[in-house]
Amino acid sequence: MKIKVKKEKDDKLILEVDEERHTIPSLICWALLKDNDVEEASYTLDHPIVGEPEIRIKGKNPRKSLEKARKRIGKELDPLKLEETHG
Repeated sequence: MKIKVKKEKDDKLILEVDEERHTIPSLICWALLKDNDVEEASYTLDHPIVGEPEIRIKGKNPRKSLEKARKRIGKELDPLKLEETHG
């Protein structure tokens, strides 16, 4: 999966997520919306087979908010680590 910056301004960031559909963009938007510095976070997918999702972020510092969202997702997924079982 690759994430490309399509457009960037001071308070807006538009990203394209290659080789994804709904799962990852939805998760990223969920995490972004937990940040008080984010005014808007959404994604669109023009065509489910040939299109690539675009994530739109509007807020105080979209790049910083995206990094905080990445860390938040990691923390949320920590409980999914499986312990080794013997026997």
